[in-house]
Amino acid sequence: MDQKLLAEIFGSIAAIMAVSIYIPQMLKTMKTKRAYDLSMMTIIFMFTCNFFWFLNGVLEGSYSRTLAAIAIMVIAVIMFILKKKYGYEDLSQKKGN
Repeated sequence: MDQKLLAEIFGSIAAIMAVSIYIPQMLKTMKTKRAYDLSMMTIIFMFTCNFFWFLNGVLEGSYSRTLAAIAIMVIAVIMFILKKKYGYEDLSQKKGN
């Protein structure tokens, strides 16, 4: 088997797993409408890191790396929006208030 093809197969498996890491957190945040425990810095670093992986994938001609980076950047943008929308704890609903 060609080494480039094998690398792309392994890259595709890694890409699916990398994207899958973030989906449960995104879905949980959408379901619970709570995001105050999400770190904004983590979301920003997630986007920035994958922006550079996107550039690397484009320059190296790696479809799996490029597509995974795009997917994770989209998830990061969604997480950013969710953080802005649901990211602040409603203190009026806590016990004792």
